[in-house]
Amino acid sequence: MSRIEFTDDMRLGIDDIDEQHEKLIDLINELYEAIMDGSDADVIDEIVDEAHDYIGYHFSTEQDLMERYEYPEIDEHTDEHDDYILRSSEHLVDAGDNREGLAGDVLEFLTDWWVTHIGDTDRRLVEFLKKKGVA
Repeated sequence: MSRIEFTDDMRLGIDDIDEQHEKLIDLINELYEAIMDGSDADVIDEIVDEAHDYIGYHFSTEQDLMERYEYPEIDEHTDEHDDYILRSSEHLVDAGDNREGLAGDVLEFLTDWWVTHIGDTDRRLVEFLKKKGVA
């Protein structure tokens, strides 16, 4: 497991969404660094809480856009968000105070999920939104 690099191919072309994705990747990297540096639980919990809040904000942004522009894949996209929330919560509960478990399982899950979600699901949403004139 290593840091995630927010690359140009992860930029989808709508500034608000790209900026939010980059912030989310930064938070995952911040969590990774805190765990690898052996930061205490309070620091890690603070980063997890910030990430959780920001993810809620990001999902809300996408939800608003999908509803406003009547995105035909809204149910599937929203289901992915719901699945993410459920699975990330399960990982955090399973890890408990085991920071090594958190470092391995949760960070791997976060990395895989976000890279896939941005590259596939969000890319389809942004392509749809661009056709509707959103930029």
